[in-house]
Amino acid sequence: MAGNLTEAQCWALFEHLFPNGLVDRTFVEELAPEGWDRSPLLLVSHPTAEQVKAIPRPMSDAQAEKIKRYFGVIAEGLRSDLRQLAEGHSGIRRELHELHKELFGEFKKMRTLMCVRWPGFDRHLCLGTGSPKEVSDGYTQTLYARIQT
Repeated sequence: MAGNLTEAQCWALFEHLFPNGLVDRTFVEELAPEGWDRSPLLLVSHPTAEQVKAIPRPMSDAQAEKIKRYFGVIAEGLRSDLRQLAEGHSGIRRELHELHKELFGEFKKMRTLMCVRWPGFDRHLCLGTGSPKEVSDGYTQTLYARIQT
């Protein structure tokens, strides 16, 4: 049978190869012993969705440009957000510095008032010597007792 076959010759060859047709159990068992659903031959003409997805497809220039634009928009939004964070961070640092200066000023005022009220108090703070018990003021002694407990 050299050359092309006619339709009648194809049917004759088919009937010779498959006398009981394609529904013959022996034919299916020989080609797919674990069942036609598990046969690798089924995947030749009917690939699974996973197999179709796994086929590498080249990306078109239009698709690449679309992705670049999309990520460019995302990157620009991130830059804006980062800029806002940086500005907020510097504002917080500035506020903390101002609060620190204000609090330090209040401590200096308090220390001055305590030194006026109790002479030698600054010596107690700097040297860590003596105690307000040396002052005969009852209020100072009560305050010192509360701090110690």
